[in-house]
Parts: sequence; structure tokens; C-alpha cells
Amino acid sequence: MRKCYISLFLIFSSLLLGQEEIIRNFSIVKEADEIQSVLDELGRKGGGIVFLPAGTYRIEKTLKIPSNIILRGAGSATILKPSISIGEREYPNNRVIQNADEAKGNREIIIENLTIDGEFLGEYHKTGIYGISLNNCDNCFIRNVIVRKCSGEGILVAYGKGNIVVENCIVEENNHGINIHHIHGAVLVKDNICKRNGINKPQYGGIGIFVEGVENVSITGNICQDNAWAGIVWMGGADEVRGIKYPANDCLIANNICINNGSQGGIFLNGTYSETRRFLVQGNICKENESHGIWGFKVRDGVIGNNMSVNNKGYGILLKESDDVLLCNNIVLENKQGNIQVEGKGNRVVNNLYNEKIEKEVETK
Repeated sequence: MRKCYISLFLIFSSLLLGQEEIIRNFSIVKEADEIQSVLDELGRKGGGIVFLPAGTYRIEKTLKIPSNIILRGAGSATILKPSISIGEREYPNNRVIQNADEAKGNREIIIENLTIDGEFLGEYHKTGIYGISLNNCDNCFIRNVIVRKCSGEGILVAYGKGNIVVENCIVEENNHGINIHHIHGAVLVKDNICKRNGINKPQYGGIGIFVEGVENVSITGNICQDNAWAGIVWMGGADEVRGIKYPANDCLIANNICINNGSQGGIFLNGTYSETRRFLVQGNICKENESHGIWGFKVRDGVIGNNMSVNNKGYGILLKESDDVLLCNNIVLENKQGNIQVEGKGNRVVNNLYNEKIEKEVETK
């Protein structure tokens, strides 16, 4: 089997300097206008901190964050609720929070310690409202944020140079929970809770953490539960109209818990559309999912090791049309369709506990 090279990376952000503006005691009509005016002013000054004290803020227009800005709330007591009019606007103005220059991009943005409640307003692909969206950004953090009941994605990060961190967020009852795609640099998604995404409209979405066309990504320590489609999906992407493929290489999926997710299972590695290779899936618990616990389709050059996959309605671990993957030291028991099924060339199945005994080694030719 070819060596599986997993990129280990540390992501740092610059310390943002600037004055702190306090936004308080303004009417629903003026709320968004006051917040945006302060964001714009600090953006012109080169950066700073905008602090939103506890309270409910009715957002009439998308908040657009310039570079070098921290948007900080007072925790779960700072609640942003969009007006239905946001969903009636065209992209990128159908987001509650968006970076200021979605075409050329922004950098050094931190969004933290607040709640976005979409209240199920709008409908995905029509009048859907997204929670947080960063486009063409780098060196950005989203942390300690609750995003719930958005008819679009809860958190969407797309394109850009990378160095993106999404951590310690609760993302529930959105279309997809966390959606990250087409980023050419390091991404870290850690210690988030993603649950019940897609439950309201399962025909449109339902993935807890969805990563497409990203190279150098680490997905660690998350809990993905009760999502309509899948807990975690990592895949290569493609623009079929323009004939562009977006490979997905160098992925770590470790120490996550995926329970009771839907038709795409607990963890799904999908190489249908573009090259998807060099991965380490390690130390995860996948149980009681409607499909397979851990499965890969058309992936190669990886390791699936030290996981527990039990009581799933599909296979515990399934590889289809996949090559040069090592399955080792997994506990795979009591799955309805079977425990381990491997199809492809050069795969090795070593020292796993399934069929009520430890199977020493099997290699596919």
C-alpha cells in the first residue's frame, strides 16, 4: 500500500488591535444600521472589536464584516434574528453575517460568542437564510457560536487561501450544519456539536459537517447526531459546467462521535466527482446510524484505524471501488448488513475485531 501522508498543521491568527464599540439600547429598526455603521467605521480605521451585549437583535440587512474585525457577543444571551426580507434578497445578501468583500475576499475576521436564530424563515434554494458565510477569506475564526434554525447553511466557508478555524460551535436544525468547500489551505473544524440538521426539510440537506474540495483539513472532536443525511462527509468536488475538478487530499478525521445520522451514515468519504486521497480516519465512534458507520467510495491511499463502529443499519465499515487503504485495529460489531466489506485493489484488513473474533489479516488484490 502506498504511504498515506497526512499533513499536520497548526493554525495561528494575528492579534486584532483596535477600539471596542458598545452597541446597546437601540430600536429594532435601527439595530442593523447601527451595527453596520460601526463595522464600517472600524474597517476604515484598520480594524477593531464590535461588542454586542446580551439582547435580541432583529437583523434587517446582512451584516458585512470588513477585514481585521472581531464581532463579539456576550455568549448565548446575544441573539441575532433575521428578518424574512434577508431571504428574499439574492446572494450574497441572504446571510445574517457575511464578510464585506465576497468577491476579492477579507482576512483576519473573528466571529465569536453569539447566537443566530433563523426561526426557520424562508426556504432553501428559494428564500433560504444562511447563518454565517465567509467567502474568499483567510486567517479567520468562527468560535463559541450557536447557529440554529436557518433554512440555508448554518456556517458556510468557501474559497480563499485557508487558515480557517471553526470551533466550539453548536449548529442545529439548519439545512447543512457546517459546510466548507473549495479552500486552498489549512482548515480546522474541532469540538463542535452538529445535530438535527436537515430535519425540517430533508429533501434539501442534512449533513452535520460537509467538507468538499478542500486540501489539508482536520475534523476532530466533533459530535454529529441526528442529522438527516450524514454526520461527516469529506469529498472531492467538481464544476461539471466548466469542467473543473477540485481534489480533496490530506484529511484527518479523528475522535468524532457520529450517532443516529441518516441515509449517508456516520462518516462518508466520497471520491465520486474528483480525486479523494491521503486520509486518516482514527478514533471515531459511529453507532446507530441509518446507513453505514464509516464508508468510502472511490477513495485511495488512506488509513481507517482504531475506530468503533457498532449497531449501524448498514455495514460497520464499507469500502467500494477504493484502493490502497489500510483497515486496522477497529472494533466493528452488530451492524445489520455486515461488519466489514472491502472492494478494490491493494487494501489490507489487519487486526480488527469483528464477527466476534479478531481477524488477523486480509488483503484485496
